[in-house]
Amino acid sequence: FAHQDKWYSIYAYSPQYGFVVEISEDITERKEHEAKVTHYVSELAERNMDLNTSQSHYRDLLDHMHNIFQYHRVIDDGNGQAVDLEFAEVNPAFEMWTGLKIADVVGKRLPLVAHGIDKAYWIQVLGDVALTRQPILLEKYLENIDTWYKVSAYSPKKGYVASILEDITERKKAEMKKDVAQKQAALIERVASLGALAA
Repeated sequence: FAHQDKWYSIYAYSPQYGFVVEISEDITERKEHEAKVTHYVSELAERNMDLNTSQSHYRDLLDHMHNIFQYHRVIDDGNGQAVDLEFAEVNPAFEMWTGLKIADVVGKRLPLVAHGIDKAYWIQVLGDVALTRQPILLEKYLENIDTWYKVSAYSPKKGYVASILEDITERKKAEMKKDVAQKQAALIERVASLGALAA
């Protein structure tokens, strides 16, 4: 029972009629410890629920995004130079765009699953991001599949790199057409002005 901010455990018995033996023990420390443990367990359960919700949102985002998501573990040579990339996680868009099955690539090194890409280039670029922790944003043309990608990569922890690849081929083709049209228009104007001068 509790009395004046103290907890006591009391055990009483009667060894003979008319007599009572009472044994009491101050258990305040134990009760305070139990309260702290209960509070800690409650906090952990709440954090776990928040973490599960967060993981569920993260998984849902990855599963439904149209861009390719890749998470790599960088394998280095022991001297700080990236020599390989191992797929730790990819999303369904990766499978859709590459034709490679998620189950076939996760845990595999990049050279084993290369899909007509310049492996050495990507090992260097993504490896540098993972080892220096400096994020990058770049555009890269993959000639063998005639596709432009915008690549955003960062390192959530040393030795790992997350990247998102967005197919920007249509935008790049539109930019190139616009550029050609502008050059043609400028050339026509120049020829026209030269014709006017010759007349």
